[in-house]
Amino acid sequence: MSAFSQFDLPRQVVMLSTADWDAPLWTNKQQIAVRLAEDFAVLYVEPLVAMGSGKRSLARASHWRDPSGVTVYRPASALPFGNKLWSINKTNARLLAGDIRQTMWDRGFSQAILWCYPPTSQPFLEFLPHVLSCYDCVDEYSAFPGAWVTATKRMEHKLLQSVDAVFTTARSLFDEKKRHNPHTYFVPNVADFALFNRAATAVPSPLLRDLPRPVIGFVGALNYKIDTALLEALFKLRPDWSFVLVGPDRGLEVQRFLAYPNARFLGRKEIEELPSLMAGFDACMIPYKIDRYTHGVLPLKFFEYLATGKPVVATRMAELQNFAPLIDLVGEAEEFVDAVESRLQSDPHRDRRLAIARENSWEKRIGTMLGILETIRKEKQEGIE
Repeated sequence: MSAFSQFDLPRQVVMLSTADWDAPLWTNKQQIAVRLAEDFAVLYVEPLVAMGSGKRSLARASHWRDPSGVTVYRPASALPFGNKLWSINKTNARLLAGDIRQTMWDRGFSQAILWCYPPTSQPFLEFLPHVLSCYDCVDEYSAFPGAWVTATKRMEHKLLQSVDAVFTTARSLFDEKKRHNPHTYFVPNVADFALFNRAATAVPSPLLRDLPRPVIGFVGALNYKIDTALLEALFKLRPDWSFVLVGPDRGLEVQRFLAYPNARFLGRKEIEELPSLMAGFDACMIPYKIDRYTHGVLPLKFFEYLATGKPVVATRMAELQNFAPLIDLVGEAEEFVDAVESRLQSDPHRDRRLAIARENSWEKRIGTMLGILETIRKEKQEGIE
């Protein structure tokens, strides 16, 4: 029996994503799509890219079947400013929906669940046939750097009020979105426990073998969320420690860190390489800024770190407060160093961290969401709202 066969739901999902299928780091969208594909026909629609914006902006629409069973649809370029003007957003959706409908028809989609990630998705509820809809809200999009706050909020409000269910990965997101849709649920992020738990027993990667100890590691996108001032303070404060950054550089200009001999930037690595790299860490870090955006973030990497069994030191993010004292939350570089030194001497919470990671799998999270959708579908069929 497959993981999700018990749910009385349509066996077709159209997922509107905010990430390309082959993005360097997989997040919620791909992780959920690939697991749903074990029991559902999944059409994964990559995000629109405006004309003249660079990457694939002049590409024609295309689609292909991934070895996982997911059908990936890559849209043609769209009109610019769709994230700012409702009229253009709706026009883009109308144009794209025609191609998506044809792809759905070719693959026999007749009763689909419309699974939305972009906050601008509301017009697709009008243009795409579906029997259920949900908005899986994983970020406070209006707080993104460069976001048009008012426009993003207005578009998201339309979506919140239109979908059958809203899922949120952070409590602060739940509190905010529930004001617009009573069928809003807190379903936190999780990790691939089996994969990342390999770090507990794997032979450390040769890339870390000769580094001075302790090795403090970060795995993830190196972008605007990172507190660069904190990192540089750590590099200066403990020149005898090694700080390892693993992941793609997305505008952080990580090369400047290489002026510090105790900093190592390993760049993007395939997901299967991560356990052996993390096996070489003595502690894992989440050095995020504290701002309006990270206020609503419960990072995927947090649960991945828990699965390794390694100590975790993070800045005082609101969504991580509930996990203290299993992890150490710090403000200044000096606190960070004290926390690492303390955990290297004594780590009484290792088993509990592993237990939490083990209990929070992708299968469990998806099952929770499907169970909610199943209940809503039954209520709709019975005329109970």
